[in-house]
Amino acid sequence: MWGMMRARPSFELWQDLLSSVQTRATMMDSPIHGDSHWRGVALAGMRICDLFALCDRRVVLAFAMFHDSQRLDDDYDPEHGERAAAEVRKSRALKRVLAPNQIKKLSEACTFHEKGRTSEDPTIGACWDADRSNLWRVSVTPDRRFFSVLNDPEDFANIVDGMKNDWFNPPDWAVFIQRIQP
Repeated sequence: MWGMMRARPSFELWQDLLSSVQTRATMMDSPIHGDSHWRGVALAGMRICDLFALCDRRVVLAFAMFHDSQRLDDDYDPEHGERAAAEVRKSRALKRVLAPNQIKKLSEACTFHEKGRTSEDPTIGACWDADRSNLWRVSVTPDRRFFSVLNDPEDFANIVDGMKNDWFNPPDWAVFIQRIQP
């Protein structure tokens, strides 16, 4: 199906994906790792994708939805990335909006997002940088050494310093879904 020419997934399919992730999420209302944080990651991720054309905006948006969806609590939870990746691999709604190679990349991004790594892959790097750009919410100043694509001091300052004020009031999901539509 993906091998043939196919229109980009519709707004409604992305809304269905979001709804399915939210339904299966373990801590949707957490002020630290819940929906507001996910939208903050989406905001930083879209800003990063605006700077780096090689980043897959759809994978970055899906990462924002999935990456912390399976946390057990707001404290140390070293397996939450692997649990999120398991959700990625079994999500039927995700298969309607991403191709298999994109799902594989998303799974890798979720699995290792909290392990302190960097990535040479621009999409995975954008996912991790978007999450780390939101460390302000837990009173941690992001450290450029742990960023993958935001290596340039000016790019880092524009995105990360911008999130210092924007993390607590990110736009609604519809804004992000609209940005990936044709």
